[in-house]
Amino acid sequence: MGRIEGVVTARAAWKGGLEVVELGFDPQVVSYADLVRLADGMDCATAVLAHDEEQLRIATERVGDRATMLQGRTRPIANDDAHQFRHLRATPLFHLPLTEAQASKVNAALYADRDPALWLSPRQRAYLERLRAAYDAGHAEDLADLIVPDDPAALAAYQDALNERLDRLATGRE
Repeated sequence: MGRIEGVVTARAAWKGGLEVVELGFDPQVVSYADLVRLADGMDCATAVLAHDEEQLRIATERVGDRATMLQGRTRPIANDDAHQFRHLRATPLFHLPLTEAQASKVNAALYADRDPALWLSPRQRAYLERLRAAYDAGHAEDLADLIVPDDPAALAAYQDALNERLDRLATGRE
């Protein structure tokens, strides 16, 4: 779903024992009705959870009794869970400090076999080159414990640790 134009975020979550996908979208680019239609066409709409009566009406028109009102909150699946950003996890991109929106778009680009660099800043592209060099040198396992934190306040410390690790790997000190 993250590859759909107008979808800003696509995050795996749990609701009532089911795995669901929470979508953030720009209604100026894609309507809720179009999202439901596209999800149904992709077999991603086994259930549609609406946030309000209007969404419920729209979803019911498309998917019938598979539409229901969202009751309570969803529980996000942690970024280090295998379900979250599964295509991203298998690449050096997993170690890049990305916003949630970037991670959604990069994951979707990888799924579609497209170049994810479109969604990266110049600084992130530079990090990616260093990460690819480390992977190409056989150091993927040496980076496995580095997981981008969910807390933005911890990003600076993460970037320091990433730089230090990449420097050590590049100079053969690890």
